[in-house]
Amino acid sequence: MIKLLDNSKITRFNYFYMMCMMVYLGYATVFARNMGDITTWGNAFAIIITAILVFKNKIKFSSSYFASIGVFFIYATITTINNEIINPMWITKWIIWLTISYCICKTYKEKLFVVFETLMYQLCIISLIFWTLHIIMPSVIEGLISTIQFSTPSGGEDSNVAGNIIFYTVGRVIDFNDFTYVQRNAGFAWEPGAFASYICLAIVCNSLRKDFSLKNNKVFIVFIITLLSTQSTTGLVTFIAMLLVWLVINRRGWYAFLIIPIAIYLFQLPFVQEKMLAEYHGLEVFDLSQTSNDGNYTLGRMSSLLLDWQEFQRHPILGLGGWEGGTWLKQFGYDNVSTISGIGEMISMYGAIITSLFLFLLIKSSHHIAKRISKNGYLFIITIIGMMVSYALWKHPVYICFWMYGIYCVENKLNKKTR
Repeated sequence: MIKLLDNSKITRFNYFYMMCMMVYLGYATVFARNMGDITTWGNAFAIIITAILVFKNKIKFSSSYFASIGVFFIYATITTINNEIINPMWITKWIIWLTISYCICKTYKEKLFVVFETLMYQLCIISLIFWTLHIIMPSVIEGLISTIQFSTPSGGEDSNVAGNIIFYTVGRVIDFNDFTYVQRNAGFAWEPGAFASYICLAIVCNSLRKDFSLKNNKVFIVFIITLLSTQSTTGLVTFIAMLLVWLVINRRGWYAFLIIPIAIYLFQLPFVQEKMLAEYHGLEVFDLSQTSNDGNYTLGRMSSLLLDWQEFQRHPILGLGGWEGGTWLKQFGYDNVSTISGIGEMISMYGAIITSLFLFLLIKSSHHIAKRISKNGYLFIITIIGMMVSYALWKHPVYICFWMYGIYCVENKLNKKTR
């Protein structure tokens, strides 16, 4: 048995399974990004351990699971007919993602939050150790990781991952004009911003137990230190928004006046200003004709959201579903250009119907958590939408667990133990 942060226990295999899902969530290597791709070993491994999880925990597939699959099939059928093109890989990916998410919810139930918090706490400690060593002796750590790395970094030469050993990632050096900064902590993720998003999610999980208290809460302190080490504007803005909403929920709105100067100070930090200016200038000089076919080109967050909004206006109701080749970029030959806005991808690819359904399920799940565990459950709305400003991680099975929790776990009794 493995002890969790709330002193409850789960079996070693259940712990191992969730740890594997965290590796997939990291997206740092080709293996980790292959969940859902039925032609890969990464997906095969995920299916095998999920099958074992189902057997060991005697999981039964309820009507909520079949309802979610049914709704997706209806949407997939309509968009397939509308687009006059079928994408079986997209369909199988969603079936696999929803199935894994359902199995996670049914296995861990209310323990999902403390399991995620426990693993993130351990991963944060590991990252801080490696990050500190990386700053002190960069060549040694980089050489070590390149020698024993877990899998080939995703994205090839265009990837921002130089090496990964499952629990820590060394990123490629990215220059922001002439600005020099301390090495950013990417943890086990493919980039620091994504790691910061996971930390914010873990902070909400911690708040369900500790309510943002610093007293006897070393876990929260570790999360904050690690969040700062990522130097992520996405993470900092999301965390500040979480704090403000928490103050409102707990009727301590007057404390917001203390947060304002802290927020102003944080936005004065060099790495924050540099990235904000880079986003502004990128939007100001946004011109696709300046892109080259020599390599992949990724637009900034604001430019991505602008382009995705224009895409949404072309097919606002249904979106494109699984037809990625139907985007304006692909249709006009910009195959090497990518957008990175999670919100933009949702509205442009899935349209108003799925976007509205997602928001409904996210709010329903947050309300369910707030009603049965802690009113801080509403903070999941903030952290998940905050993450989506930059990343499309809402589709990952681990994230699906949080916005589908109110559907998949609605029949479970509070504090029901896992095996």
